[in-house]
Amino acid sequence: QTAPYEDSSINLWFEHSFKKVFTSDTTPSGMDTYSVYMGKNEVENAQFVLYSQSTKDVVMATVSNFTDGKGNEMSAEIYYEMYVTTDDLATGSVLGMTAENSIIREGETPDPVYPLAKLGNRFKLNGGKSQAFFIKVRSSEDTPAGWYSAQLDVQNSSGEIVKTATVF
Repeated sequence: QTAPYEDSSINLWFEHSFKKVFTSDTTPSGMDTYSVYMGKNEVENAQFVLYSQSTKDVVMATVSNFTDGKGNEMSAEIYYEMYVTTDDLATGSVLGMTAENSIIREGETPDPVYPLAKLGNRFKLNGGKSQAFFIKVRSSEDTPAGWYSAQLDVQNSSGEIVKTATVF
């Protein structure tokens, strides 16, 4: 989707939630939207990534609740992925993996996640490094079955929507 104030210097893409996106993973996956499949009384995630070659000092990301067109809703919350530096890894000792085929790599590895709302939904997008996020979706035991969607918006420091996507 094209945002009202589209910033072509920022890339937005989605990744499967089980994939660890390193800050050095700067090639978009090709997924410009994402579908989460879940049952009742369940929590699932959608992962999105932002990348810019230049630093963006104040960026904001928000997601609406998921709605189905009949007024039913599921809550949604964005989590900021934090990174820890990993180096001197002995990947050969992990299930016989080699450096070429291991998911364990040296670099800035995503590990803890933190509710973006507790950061005022604001963050700094470091130039030349990818930044991953999780959208946590929660259904209740009485959530009606159906096709729900939510709107993800990324805003610049002026509050203009520079990236947008629909998540299903």
